[in-house]
Amino acid sequence: MKTLSALIQTPKESLKEIIREQKFSYACFGYAFGIISLYFAIKLGNQNSASFISFFFAFIFWFISNVILNFVLAALCNIFLEITGNKSSAVGIFILLGLSQIVWTLLIPCFMIARALPQIMPLTSLAVLGIIILQIYFVLQAIKHLYGISSVSSLIAFIISFILPFVASFCFFIFMVGLLISLFA
Repeated sequence: MKTLSALIQTPKESLKEIIREQKFSYACFGYAFGIISLYFAIKLGNQNSASFISFFFAFIFWFISNVILNFVLAALCNIFLEITGNKSSAVGIFILLGLSQIVWTLLIPCFMIARALPQIMPLTSLAVLGIIILQIYFVLQAIKHLYGISSVSSLIAFIISFILPFVASFCFFIFMVGLLISLFA
């Protein structure tokens, strides 16, 4: 709780301390808290309940997927920053991505309000978009301030870390389709 209040009051100094100490527990807390918040927001939006077993297996699947995806994104972002001559830390970026997941808790009040007032349910997609933009802004500003790079460099590093996995996945898909066609032709 002390760290969370310090993070709100003095974000730059707190983030530098968390990354310097390489506290993976904060990253895991952020990933877990984000997944739990997203799960409950979706359940509020669907207006149905779920059993503990379905929640547990969904949480485990999404937590592991989220950690793996963010591990790859942090590695790619670090590689780009190192190539451009900026000193960075893949561990630091991984922790930043984990802490940025905490903003997903804002979805719960949005969906609770939408559940109470069904006529504003179509506006929840705007709330989700706003929260995604807020999360991206947090990550970009944190990378900018922690590693002393420009806003453009942090944006390019962030975009490249998202584009490369999609391009690689597309190339792998094309390769597999070609392989299947050659096997059955």
